[in-house]
Amino acid sequence: MGKYWLQIVFALGIPGSAACAEEIVDPERHFLADRSQEKNCLLRLRVDLNADRLPEELLTLDTYRNGKAGHIWQMYIGTNSGFKVASALISFRTDAVFIGHIQEIDEPGLLAYFPASGSRGALVSFQIKQDQLVERNLGQIQPLGSDATLYQRYFDLSKIVVEKKPLFGGEC
Repeated sequence: MGKYWLQIVFALGIPGSAACAEEIVDPERHFLADRSQEKNCLLRLRVDLNADRLPEELLTLDTYRNGKAGHIWQMYIGTNSGFKVASALISFRTDAVFIGHIQEIDEPGLLAYFPASGSRGALVSFQIKQDQLVERNLGQIQPLGSDATLYQRYFDLSKIVVEKKPLFGGEC
């Protein structure tokens, strides 16, 4: 990937900051509250994305997909008294995601690979900073070419544990 990083930073507001002080106690109940009661499979990740020792929860349904980008996830930011709901949804594939310290930005977070055309794709990081979800485009890479070592460092050995729960008679 070389020394030139394309960095585009988006700060995605979280309800619960200045605009909305609502705290969520049960992310699963909140997530499922406005969903239809169709047969499905709930997917859950419990991880500490910002190294504050308060776990975040990411929830999706097996049928909530964004094509090659993977599942569409709702993030719940861990707080001392519960959770705050991230105002934006994020997408990632569970087989191309890394959670931990991202060397290129020297911060903890979630790093996802999004395949594009040909043998190229984009690296995107997500961090939590001061009650905001920050999305940063780290640029294009060639995982089977010149950036194979970078891709392997993050995604070859990174296996996240996704909890699965059948809903309404569904299967996982």
